[in-house]
Amino acid sequence: EKHKQNTLRQKITSKYDVELSNANQLLLNYEEGETKNFVELFSPPILSRKTDAQSSTQDNETPFDYSTLIYDNFNYLLFGKDKYGKTSLLKKIQLDLLSSYRIEGMIPIFIDYKEQEDKGSKFNLAKFTANYYEINTTESEKIIASDRFVLLVDNYDPSSNINSVVIEFLEKTPAAKFIICSDY
Repeated sequence: EKHKQNTLRQKITSKYDVELSNANQLLLNYEEGETKNFVELFSPPILSRKTDAQSSTQDNETPFDYSTLIYDNFNYLLFGKDKYGKTSLLKKIQLDLLSSYRIEGMIPIFIDYKEQEDKGSKFNLAKFTANYYEINTTESEKIIASDRFVLLVDNYDPSSNINSVVIEFLEKTPAAKFIICSDY
């Protein structure tokens, strides 16, 4: 059992470098060998609990720290305009969770609806997670059923072919935490 845990820990933490490389591609004009990477250049977004219409009123709202999205016990559905940093925010959260896995024990999985669209009802979250972390499906099912699993969804679209699969998962797995981003 201890060997299994160590192997899983290594697989999870090894994803950090892969995802950092992916996140670097989000930067404009980024080339390999740059001195600063995505994490170093990331600037925390200005998040609000209010809609644009509500925010335009005069009352001053305390800024909402993005790390709250990770470490509290709530689930979030975030809306933002196209190219306003939603993907970057989710990637930063993913990187934070991967780098702090040994301490926090939270396991992120990032799903981009646009990339998975062609799978439709054949999309299987347990298999997707198993493939990503290079573990068996049984182990993956245990992870996604736990309260340590964090589902990060980008480009959420309720009319997407995979939406019914994700919604069914969320209904069946109340312990799972999710942060979902969508355009408005």
